[in-house]
Amino acid sequence: VHSLDTKADLKPGDLRRRLIEHAIDPSAAMRKLEEGGARAESDFEQRVLAELVKRGYRVFPHWRVGKYRIDLVVLGAKSRLAIECDGDRYLPLDRIPEAMARQAVLERVGWKFERIRGSEFFMDPERALQPIWRRLESLGIEPRSHGAERRAHDRRLIEDLTRLAQEIRLSIAPGAERRRPAPVAAAPAATAASLPAATPAPPPA
Repeated sequence: VHSLDTKADLKPGDLRRRLIEHAIDPSAAMRKLEEGGARAESDFEQRVLAELVKRGYRVFPHWRVGKYRIDLVVLGAKSRLAIECDGDRYLPLDRIPEAMARQAVLERVGWKFERIRGSEFFMDPERALQPIWRRLESLGIEPRSHGAERRAHDRRLIEDLTRLAQEIRLSIAPGAERRRPAPVAAAPAATAASLPAATPAPPPA
C-alpha cells in the first residue's frame, strides 16, 4: 500500500483526481464564484452579478473578446448575453460614444447586448433588471435548477465514489474477487418425514 499524490499521480482531467479533490475541498466551486464576484470592478457590477447568480444563471465577469472586455456574460446552453453596467461614475457622458462603438463591433461578430444604467438600478433594482430577464428568456437562456441539479450531482458523486472505491480495492488486491470464500449454504430445515419415529410407551401391567 502506498500513498496517492493526486497532482503527481493523476492527470488533471482524471475522474479519480476530481472526486478526491472535491472530497478534500467541496467548497472550491463556490469559492471560484466568489472570486468572480471579487473581480467585478464596482459595487454596481457586483450587485448585478449577485442578482443574476441568485436566479441561477451562469455569469462570468470581465469576459475578454480580443482587445475588448465585457462587464458580464451570461452563458446558456446555445446562446449568451453580454451585459454592460453603465455606472454613472465609470461611464461619463463623453465616453458613451466609445462604448457604443465597441458594442457595435462585437455585435457584428454575433454578440447580443443589454445595457443597464447605475442610476436606474440603484433607484429601483427590480424594474431596472426587467429588460435583462426578458432578453434572457427571448434568447432561450434559462437559469439552472439548483435543487434538481444538486440532487443529480449528489447521485452522480455517490455512483462515482462507489465505482472509484471498487477500482481502488481491486488495484490493491487484484485477486480479491477470486480469493473471496464461497458463502456457506444454510442447513436444510428439518421436516416431519425426516425425524425418527417416536417409540410407543409400554402398556400398563
